[in-house]
Amino acid sequence: MDYMDYDINAYSSDEDVIRRPKIIRVRPNYFEEYDRKDFLIDFAYLQELLKIFLLRSKVLFDILLTGKQLNDCLSPRDQLLLALNFYANGSFLKVAGDFAGVSKSTSCLTVRRVSRALASLRRNYIRMPATEDELSYTKQKFYEIARFPRCIDAIDCTHIKIQSPGGDNAETFRNRKQFFSFNVQTI
Repeated sequence: MDYMDYDINAYSSDEDVIRRPKIIRVRPNYFEEYDRKDFLIDFAYLQELLKIFLLRSKVLFDILLTGKQLNDCLSPRDQLLLALNFYANGSFLKVAGDFAGVSKSTSCLTVRRVSRALASLRRNYIRMPATEDELSYTKQKFYEIARFPRCIDAIDCTHIKIQSPGGDNAETFRNRKQFFSFNVQTI
């Protein structure tokens, strides 16, 4: 028997298809369930700070609010917590998704959406000193905090763990601690 003997319309009816039941996972409210210490460990921010940020940042809330609020979708608060958990723990998308009660693909889309939303707000929160008074004030504050003379800004670097990208250039992503990572610099 070859492929010409099969009837292509034999399975075209939806009546015979058995669909997998939809699974709706319970998503915990980490603001209520966690104490300050656990919240700081899992999200790298204090609860109070995030609550204030969410209340004041209507723009972020509107960006993260999806068009249709159907199918038990993630709220903007849950999206932000999922992304912060992913950033804070350097984990994989599946782990962050399991933590938030969503699939790996939803976790990936959410981290990308939150990252882009936060980056779009950079002009509201990240600003270099522009006037002489601002420069002097910033220099003075850096000196008071860390005894850094004539400093107006700081940069920090970190390694974000990734899976091996494979291919001929995979070893270029291996860091000095012998795991694969992106070297990220932030101001």
